[in-house]
Amino acid sequence: MKKNIIKTSIVLYGEIKNDSVIWKKWYEYAKSFIEKVGYCPNYVGISGQSFKSKHILSISRIEKKFIKTVENGETFDSLEVYSLPPNFNQAAFDYEIHMARICSYEPHFILATLLQKDFLKIDVDNVINELKEFINFKNGQIFEMTNPESPFFYAAKVNPVSYYKSLKILKEI
Repeated sequence: MKKNIIKTSIVLYGEIKNDSVIWKKWYEYAKSFIEKVGYCPNYVGISGQSFKSKHILSISRIEKKFIKTVENGETFDSLEVYSLPPNFNQAAFDYEIHMARICSYEPHFILATLLQKDFLKIDVDNVINELKEFINFKNGQIFEMTNPESPFFYAAKVNPVSYYKSLKILKEI
């Protein structure tokens, strides 16, 4: 894990409709977004009826099974799409981009986390509008923090805000 790499995130809170068609659209959107930023979407984390493992899996290994479960109408608790470098040690910290749609936490949320240098390249307002298509939006934030302090845990409200020493809230949405 590289220390003190700054990652910038957009988190949107609200209600997620647990519908298989929307999960598939999220999956396609996340992959497309990662590609537009210049990376390769190569791993996923899926939690649902047919996916009990807490491990991330390569897209090439799991995509057919995922599509089949969607076609069968299954729903999910979470779906995360990553771009990970070839020599990654720990997905939670080493990712280049992490896109997550989560309804296993309250409140439900959508999270897009990028390296700070890549975040500066995106049209933030456009991305926020695109992300809103996957959640009944209530509120959100744009924030940044260093690598060891997990943006996912902050977004999931696992710890109090005071826990995150490098947290910088850039904008309330």
